[in-house]
Amino acid sequence: LVRHVVVPGITDSEEECAAVGRIIGDWDNVVGLDFLPYHTLGRAKYEKLGIAYPLEDVPAMEPARAKGLRAVALQARARRRAERGK
Repeated sequence: LVRHVVVPGITDSEEECAAVGRIIGDWDNVVGLDFLPYHTLGRAKYEKLGIAYPLEDVPAMEPARAKGLRAVALQARARRRAERGK
């Protein structure tokens, strides 16, 4: 099972998500692909600990956007597997 956290402005480009798909297209043991939308629930923990939150200005990812990017990755995976003849 492959899990990819989708963070706005960091890991949410279609190019990067397609690259994830191409990479897993070479792996025959992948049984699932989760695209996890970034959320800000951890921010309060950082505040309680007095630690600067490294993603302070990053908004939460819309779940629908993460779902669309997962589809991009799956399409790239299918193309890669077709190239390999699998």
